[in-house]
Amino acid sequence: MVTKILNASKASVNILILSPNDTVRHLFENAGFNHIKTVRQNFDEALKIITVDHCDVVVIDDIFLDEDTVDFIKAVRSGKHGKNIFLPIITLISDARSELARNAINVGADDVVIKPLSVNDINRRMTALLNRDLLYVVNANYIGPNRHSAERTDAARDSLISVPNALRMKADGFLESNTRITKLIQEASRDISNRSATLDGEIIQSLINEVVANPEEAGPTLSQLNPLVQSFAQKLEQTDYHHISELCNILMDILSVIVGSKVTQDIEILSLVGQALKLSFENSSKSNAAASEIIVLIKQRVFAGS
Repeated sequence: MVTKILNASKASVNILILSPNDTVRHLFENAGFNHIKTVRQNFDEALKIITVDHCDVVVIDDIFLDEDTVDFIKAVRSGKHGKNIFLPIITLISDARSELARNAINVGADDVVIKPLSVNDINRRMTALLNRDLLYVVNANYIGPNRHSAERTDAARDSLISVPNALRMKADGFLESNTRITKLIQEASRDISNRSATLDGEIIQSLINEVVANPEEAGPTLSQLNPLVQSFAQKLEQTDYHHISELCNILMDILSVIVGSKVTQDIEILSLVGQALKLSFENSSKSNAAASEIIVLIKQRVFAGS
């Protein structure tokens, strides 16, 4: 059964290889993979392929502009490029102790393989990708494959989300084909985005509470808030929390005034924003109504100046 699925993947999956030479491509061809694209020197070209064309696995050679590899993986995992944030990514490295090896794992690469690569290595790694039950961890610093053993995994603590193994589904000749696979990926991506946004919202609330509790020394905390809120506002576009976008815009307006200021009214308004943000994430009609009332009050204070 394992051999059957592996052979099916060789005939069906699309491999994107990022390498300045043909060595890695030839190895995948020798392993029997039929659909391979190679990008030699430009991450922008690779991102375009992921966004516009269909790609099932990405293999990054560490001699391919390795200073950009981490940003590339983060872009895929965050959903900024392509429709599949769970796209399998294999990074090839020359030194297991390198900073790239550590960083690639930390930003969500599925596998890090020590070179030189062999056909047997390819078959083993692809078999592992095809057979795994896919769980993703979502926290404030990481979105990517769960690396804990079953004994060490705690779904509540680790914020685990089960996602479809699209690679296996395609190799299996999934009956409803790409349409069904795409729908499952979209549903899981939504879950990931919602959880990630919730975590960012909790961090923002915590920082607001710090400012309100100690406005005299709020400068460093306010500096943290600005970029976080901007990122949070962009992230909300991919979630079920669109109603919070207006609150984010108000918060950014307030922060632009309050930075470097010690105005009591601004601190009070910031406190109201924190309350509204907390209520907005509670997902009940009563909480959302209360949040809306606070937002109206905030707007009256901000725009009326009273």
